[in-house]
Amino acid sequence: MYVRVRYPGRAPLRRATSTRLLLHLRPVILVTERPRSAVRGEPVTIAGSVGPRKPVLRLVVQQQRGTRWRKVYSRSVRARRGLFETSFTPASSGRYRYYLVAPADLDTDRGATERYPLRVTNPA
Repeated sequence: MYVRVRYPGRAPLRRATSTRLLLHLRPVILVTERPRSAVRGEPVTIAGSVGPRKPVLRLVVQQQRGTRWRKVYSRSVRARRGLFETSFTPASSGRYRYYLVAPADLDTDRGATERYPLRVTNPA
């Protein structure tokens, strides 16, 4: 986003306009509903908000295999009026983590949440 400062001027001072300044904004993604545990085969719901408003976010889910994290799920999430809600269903038990990404565009830089842990257990 470009910003410019303008001074309208007064009797003794002339009006003035600054040069354009490119202002880099980074979106803030706030996850309000973030589960810490889940049961295999049942949906996990994630909800929150993003500002400045972005039409599409990206959900990334990773599963721990040994000492490495492997991406097991990724999808686009629609945000309306800055609010989003999505879900995914873990296929197996284990340690997972998930995060959301707001891709860069002309007005904003890339923004992302921290990686939230999720423990998935077998059904009782």
